Amino acid sequence: MWGISHDRDVVLHRFRCHVVSHSLAAIQVANVTKQILFSVTKKDLEISWYTSPGPGGQKKNKCKNACRIIHRASGAMVTAQERREQKANLKAALHRLVDHPKFHLWWTRKVWEIDEGETIEQKVDRTMTKENLRFEVSVNGKWEISND
Repeated sequence: MWGISHDRDVVLHRFRCHVVSHSLAAIQVANVTKQILFSVTKKDLEISWYTSPGPGGQKKNKCKNACRIIHRASGAMVTAQERREQKANLKAALHRLVDHPKFHLWWTRKVWEIDEGETIEQKVDRTMTKENLRFEVSVNGKWEISND
């Protein structure tokens, strides 16, 4: 069984596990091997700081402690502004980035490209040949195969 796991530090792993036994309560997994496929670094992110709105005292209103992170490759944008400390807001924003649907779609495609050796677009172009397509037209309410 193959699977994908992501740690909270945004490093993605591919693992192969052999299921020993499973029950309704838990699954025991033996022989788990991890392999780092790729990692997301600060170079891949656009991190900006701004003053957060709302209550929180003078420190929150004067300091740029709210964090906005944009992952350029996926277009995912997340913010965190509920804490008073920059580090805590950065950590919360990174957690949200990992859970963002656009980022999830991006890393799923990235893993697929690594496994297959080609992008989804390349595979579609390669498989969309005349031999692989069948055209049907409706003639008098019945579908017939077209040879055009």
